[in-house]
Amino acid sequence: SSDVVWEVNSLGETTWSSDSVLSVLGWSTEEILGHGLDLVHASDRTITDEAIRQIGRGMPSQGECRLTCKDGSVRWMAFTTHRAAGSDSDVFVVSLRDIDDEVRAREALVHAVGHDPLTGLAARPVMTARIDDTLDRLSGRRLAAVLCIAIDRLSGINDAYTHAAGDLVIASIAARVAETVGNSDLVGRSTGVEFLVVIPDLTGIDAAAELAGRILERAKGPVHVGAHQVDPTVSIGIAIGNRSSEAEQLIRD
Repeated sequence: SSDVVWEVNSLGETTWSSDSVLSVLGWSTEEILGHGLDLVHASDRTITDEAIRQIGRGMPSQGECRLTCKDGSVRWMAFTTHRAAGSDSDVFVVSLRDIDDEVRAREALVHAVGHDPLTGLAARPVMTARIDDTLDRLSGRRLAAVLCIAIDRLSGINDAYTHAAGDLVIASIAARVAETVGNSDLVGRSTGVEFLVVIPDLTGIDAAAELAGRILERAKGPVHVGAHQVDPTVSIGIAIGNRSSEAEQLIRD
């Protein structure tokens, strides 16, 4: 009863729908008629196109895609499609199952595995892979830079104000670095007190040095820890690499 069943013609238009379409997607059975493929999210059209080709070869197809609800939101649906038995024309039966909660839980798990829970930034293994990918994409004499940003005297903050205060400083610095860089995908957490930034597609070191200077200044803003004020600073190392470089080598340097 929670699944949606459609009959669809050769143009991908719904000619009949089960009543459950109202509770799942918000459309009434009358409103959904004539719709179908046009409700598929643009990023998932290749999935449904392949399903259509597979049906054309006489085979049932299945997959996952996002469909547009009446209120404009999208929901992940698992679909199974086959040609209607005994049909003289091209009539297809599409069975849809709501898997939105399942997919979002799956995505959250993947994100949690690859990201630091305190800052939300990419974890070191993910960041290392991103740096290697950035280096592989370089062409000609273009360069990439890796910045290693360390919070100064964090152990002293932990000792004086507890580790909870240290975590607050770490989270604050992480947010400031990401804001300064302007793209959180280029920022990751390396170790307890260190962050990594990758700067792609450079012609020289000047842009990396300029960004490092802006991060140094932005990190100096006060962080309030209860009734106390902490004024953190950071130290930054810069390594420049080309297409033949490796992420671990640049992080070390």
